[in-house]
Amino acid sequence: MMCSDLATSCENSRDTSNIVSIIIPVYNELNTIYAMHSIWRIWSAQPQVELIFVDGGSQDGSESLLTELGFKVIRSDKGRAAQMNLGAQHTQGSLLWFIHADTFFKTPELAVTHLLQRTARVMIEQKSCYFWGFTQVSIESTNASVRQKLCFFCIAVLINLRSSLTKVSTGDQCQFFSKALFDKLGGFAPIPLLEDVCIAKQARYHTKPLVLRIKARTSGRRWLQQGIIKTVILMWRIRFLYWQGVSPDKLQKMYTSER
Repeated sequence: MMCSDLATSCENSRDTSNIVSIIIPVYNELNTIYAMHSIWRIWSAQPQVELIFVDGGSQDGSESLLTELGFKVIRSDKGRAAQMNLGAQHTQGSLLWFIHADTFFKTPELAVTHLLQRTARVMIEQKSCYFWGFTQVSIESTNASVRQKLCFFCIAVLINLRSSLTKVSTGDQCQFFSKALFDKLGGFAPIPLLEDVCIAKQARYHTKPLVLRIKARTSGRRWLQQGIIKTVILMWRIRFLYWQGVSPDKLQKMYTSER
């Protein structure tokens, strides 16, 4: 990007720097919508938030329910990367925040305020509109036993430690990007799995990530459904094979067959 282009991009970012575009990909999340819609309403009521849902062809009525609840919904082909990229194309804000449907914050309005304050400080101090980052994470489930909750706590600690050391995050950690950097990176890679890891690895070479101390609370449902130990082994195996150069298409088949 030429210097003049960068200046224009940063100027445009400042014009909309007080708007957070929250993009939530959805696919067959009817039960999640019933559980989460009151939290999403807190965000949609904030003037500095633009909330966009991207439905990947749900067959359980997710799109219809979101529309009935008054949320903005965009139709997309199935695939988290494709859904998030399409959502990013329909945003007005200069700050893109990608959040999974089953992830929430204890105080949603304060999470937005904290994000805006941190990113505004970076733009002023570093004089750059290129920034990105993620939150810390905790894994939650009301149906978990005491032993399972302890396992979730340990897993979350390791996830937060790993991401802080490697500067590589996952989608459960609510990745955010300035629109300028996201566009420069070309968005999420059109791959069926690990698009979050891929873009984080690209972004860290441009600038050090911001790690928000607020914790995103993500659902432990997949861990409980598949078994905690089995899920941990599967995810680490997939990450290792990806590091070894195995294609995301092959990893997706393995991920689907072993779930």
